[in-house]
Amino acid sequence: MSISPSDQEVFWPEAFQSLFCQTVKPAEIVCFIDGALSEKQGQLIKKLLTPKVKVLKSDSPKGLGFALNQAVQFCTNEYIARFDSDDVCIESRFESQIEFIIRKKIWKCPLIHPSVMYKRSKILAVGNYDINLERRQDYDLWFRCYIQKLVFHNLQKIEIKYRIKPPREKTYMQALDQAKIGVKYCIQEKMGIIPVLGCLFPLVNTILPDSGIVRSLRDRLRY
Repeated sequence: MSISPSDQEVFWPEAFQSLFCQTVKPAEIVCFIDGALSEKQGQLIKKLLTPKVKVLKSDSPKGLGFALNQAVQFCTNEYIARFDSDDVCIESRFESQIEFIIRKKIWKCPLIHPSVMYKRSKILAVGNYDINLERRQDYDLWFRCYIQKLVFHNLQKIEIKYRIKPPREKTYMQALDQAKIGVKYCIQEKMGIIPVLGCLFPLVNTILPDSGIVRSLRDRLRY
């Protein structure tokens, strides 16, 4: 988990509590504090800490990619569950994901970043999160995992309450960054024109009016 001074601390207690209340308790919770917290935020974090919470700190903001890169390296367990400080885990999340990974012997990856669980060894083997990317670190990582033939799967049940951000989160620049990453790997791996167009659609979607045609394409691509 990465915590930034710009995060809304009002959500932190519920987020931490949802981790503590799991049916399968986490052996450790690695929390990377990305930048200097306010006095109020610092006091709140101290109240939320338990012996299982391991804190990493950076005096100045390094970005999400750096924070997750360091956290993955610091983790001591093979199974790592990603999480954001403003979301809420369903109490059966860890149990469901661990049971599925062990039973199916595959690498599990849903599309929503803070809901993923993965094997630490596999993420380190493909190079971990890219600390040089300001945005879409997960999208880049998933492509590298795909190239190495790791397996993705979605559990067919809800295990996280994902907090929907304001519309500003879906910006042109974010879509552009995502398109650059996707097109780069599609060309590199010679995937063909259809995957390239699929990678470009979110970018096009930010500049086209919300017409019936665009909505139809969005539904078909499940974007």
